[in-house]
Amino acid sequence: MSEQGKRASERRGKSSDLVLYRCPTRTNVLCPCGAVARRLGKLELSYRTERVPYRRNSRPEIEELTRQRRVPVLVDGDEVIHDSKRIVQYLDWKYGKELEDRKRARKAKAEKRKADEKKTEKRRSEKRKSEKRKLEKETAKAGGEDDD
Repeated sequence: MSEQGKRASERRGKSSDLVLYRCPTRTNVLCPCGAVARRLGKLELSYRTERVPYRRNSRPEIEELTRQRRVPVLVDGDEVIHDSKRIVQYLDWKYGKELEDRKRARKAKAEKRKADEKKTEKRRSEKRKSEKRKLEKETAKAGGEDDD
């Protein structure tokens, strides 16, 4: 077994580590690897990127993982998924619910903060009105004493 193959086997053994094997393209727009990277970002998942050479015959670790030389390949613990569409489906299936739960939690937190701010503003407004009435009474009282 080659040195790269041993490293790929070791990586496969780690559980719950996401590793994306992708082409060396710098952008996430031009290739299927980028589509997977965008989805990982959208799902707010942490992952490690392994860039492989453009030349397919220079990708022994990919061939060992999937028996083919094409990327992207996602390794999630013991799961090895290849083909960008399948990877995106897998990510949505496995992690999509977590994203929805996080979104709901953030929304609930924002709504609570907004309600708290509204209560605080209402208390401040009532306090200002109370102070204004108190000041008016004192002014009226002082004005009435001046007439005597």
